[in-house]
Amino acid sequence: MFNLDFWFQQPGVTLGVEDKILFIVFAGMIVLGAIFILWTHFNKHQVVKKLLGRVRNLFVWVGLVGVLWFVMRYENVPMLGKRFWFLVFALWWVIWAGFIAWYGFTRFRKDKKDVDWKKLNSKYLPDNYIK
Repeated sequence: MFNLDFWFQQPGVTLGVEDKILFIVFAGMIVLGAIFILWTHFNKHQVVKKLLGRVRNLFVWVGLVGVLWFVMRYENVPMLGKRFWFLVFALWWVIWAGFIAWYGFTRFRKDKKDVDWKKLNSKYLPDNYIK
């Protein structure tokens, strides 16, 4: 695992326990994405809906790409079934989750406060007032 041959060499014909565990993890991400789809649908606040939509997209896309990678491993596709792609997907997931966390910790509260402020003040403005 700590040498380059492990990551760049064509893996064996049979799937290992690690591959099956990764399939379960990626399928679980798709299920979490479906849960976030429902949560996003039933949430009324537009800024919270935006944050939940970002998390939903993360789980659905990483889960789908991971399951597709598992299919490539199962079918022994020479280039796309290599273990190297798992590292690429893991890096992709960490960067994407970092952007979502950055938004959640830095901009989310300000955006939510601004929308709540506009909603509170809009009830005192006439209907034909241009915002």
